[in-house]
Amino acid sequence: MRIWPPNITLEKFSATGSQTATEYVGIILTELGDDYLTGELTVDARTRQPNGTLHGGASAILAESLASLAANGLVDRSRFVCMGQQINLNHLRPVPVGMTISGTTRAFSIDDTSHVWGVEIVDPAGMRVCVGRVMMAVVPRPPNITKFL
Repeated sequence: MRIWPPNITLEKFSATGSQTATEYVGIILTELGDDYLTGELTVDARTRQPNGTLHGGASAILAESLASLAANGLVDRSRFVCMGQQINLNHLRPVPVGMTISGTTRAFSIDDTSHVWGVEIVDPAGMRVCVGRVMMAVVPRPPNITKFL
């Protein structure tokens, strides 16, 4: 069953990344399914640790970016905004420089005041490299928050 309102598209989600952390680390949104959002990130100089593997913070940016976009795609953005409240990630295996990983988020729970999104990040062979959960608070839109989507 499709969870997205009719006006939500992959192109609309992608357009929100300009001049953000998402753009800086090179996240590219790749698929909007009926109940999920997927994006890719290549391990490079922006996203690596000194030892040449994916930095866990880059995994966190991928996970929270996907969950945040997804959550905000489901609320009335003229009245509400979804903001990251808690993130929990388990890093399962290292990812070397040059490899592109793919993250997918799906909702575990959606209600009026919070959402919980699961995120699975895999390597090109489909092996899990990170799994996580992102809790989003649904709050009244403060007047100074930029409207997006």
